[in-house]
Amino acid sequence: MLIGAVLGSVLVGSTAIGAVAATAPAVSSTTSVRCADDAAVLSVTAKNTDRVTLKITIKSAYGSAATTTVKAGQSTTAAFATKRVSIPAGTASVTAVKTTTGSTAVTTKVSYPAIDCDPARFTYRLWRADNPTADQTDAYDRIEKAMQAATARYDRLTSLSRFVNVYYEPGVPTAEASSNGDLRYGADRAYMVEGTTLHEIAHTLGVGTTYSWDSFCYDGTYHGAKATALLRSWDGAGAVINCDAGHFWPYGLNYSDEFSETAFDRNVQLVNAMREDGLTND
Repeated sequence: MLIGAVLGSVLVGSTAIGAVAATAPAVSSTTSVRCADDAAVLSVTAKNTDRVTLKITIKSAYGSAATTTVKAGQSTTAAFATKRVSIPAGTASVTAVKTTTGSTAVTTKVSYPAIDCDPARFTYRLWRADNPTADQTDAYDRIEKAMQAATARYDRLTSLSRFVNVYYEPGVPTAEASSNGDLRYGADRAYMVEGTTLHEIAHTLGVGTTYSWDSFCYDGTYHGAKATALLRSWDGAGAVINCDAGHFWPYGLNYSDEFSETAFDRNVQLVNAMREDGLTND
């Protein structure tokens, strides 16, 4: 992945690795995390502080760099483009071994800080009564929890942006949403959960609510190439996305017995792929 201009400031963590024993290699390591283009980038630098040449290997959760021969006093750096807009704090490993026969390799962990290169893109407002009743307060708490979980999942798995106006309206039978970004929950607490919320968010993004949907869903099948290819990567070469005027399946989260962490992720990823196919909420 090509690394472009740095968009955010560099956060630096460091640790020093000294000689573990008389014959152990001596290395000092530093880490940095930064934002570049559409990714968070982790860099790990290991400096040979020994008097002899070392072979150094750097690994992280995002990959492993080729082993490098490093002369005394010189350094090697491995940069890992994570293909994510943020990374949590963690540790990388630096393994060093002398080039002399019989030398023992020493691996040490080096920490790096978290970085968020893109703030929340999927946002909402839950409209509340000025003086809420006990029923409203309970509903708001449940809806808030469901919305936070669903929007966080969209931010984690996609780059989509959407603002959703959220309402508690007891007269709504279950929950409902439209392409203009309005999402309404009724009084039934069973629907104030993340699974239902993800299902409704899909409607705000055009699933079953726009003419755009009709151009992809016809004859009972969704015809967008990217979403179909994604489904087949999970369910096999013959898998198809079934659909009707308002919904799709599998992974449409149309009923609570479909709910699972895997189904939640795949629902979001399929909707994202549908948007890449050209589905709009216009």
